[in-house]
Amino acid sequence: MESPIVSIDVSNENSHYMCFIKNNKRFGKVKKIDHDIEGFKRLLEDIQKLEAETNEKVCAVFEATGVYTKPLERFLSKNSIKTYIINPLESARKRKEEIHNKKTDKLDPISISKVYYDKEEMMELKKKDETYNWLRKKNRLYEDQLNHLRKYKVTFQNQLSICFPGYLDLFKDGYSDIPMTILKKYPHPDLLKNKKAETVARYLEKNTCHTHKVSLEYALKIIEFAKKTVSAK
Repeated sequence: MESPIVSIDVSNENSHYMCFIKNNKRFGKVKKIDHDIEGFKRLLEDIQKLEAETNEKVCAVFEATGVYTKPLERFLSKNSIKTYIINPLESARKRKEEIHNKKTDKLDPISISKVYYDKEEMMELKKKDETYNWLRKKNRLYEDQLNHLRKYKVTFQNQLSICFPGYLDLFKDGYSDIPMTILKKYPHPDLLKNKKAETVARYLEKNTCHTHKVSLEYALKIIEFAKKTVSAK
């Protein structure tokens, strides 16, 4: 890779950076900034000075450090500065090649720059599509709701096993429309024992999409089961 760069060693809430005209040709000393308005203003000023010196667009290079880089990424994107993120293992290997290979804030920007200049090609960091961010948020919401639903389902099953034991076993899908519709109106077996099958069938026919014949079959089955059931409540 060939171009002037600003090599940045990112830490939590602050960074050390150094500008390079090209490989091994520095432009100024290592500087430290806080991740605030004043700090980013100084960084931008030095980038602009380097661009004036080289008459080329400057790109930023730094290691992937998770959430620590997010304020910097936003600042660089807002100012249309091309950005490359490198693997920390690559800069660590570069440090080992140096005579003074101990990790220090002042030397790290040099190691990071060497990773950039030694590569023939690097993938530029692109701003994520808003659609992707929207889908990611919706997926998190879905997973959260799914976890709550699982907990509610366990609680429901525990309560039902006390009040109406064995009820869900009557059906292939205990959470389909017929078993759930019955429970809404008859949540206890004692409420069904003396009911006429025709009455229950009409209720099912009215509140589900099933025919009277199917509703009657289920009504007879459920009433017969209720008569044999002993509730703990």
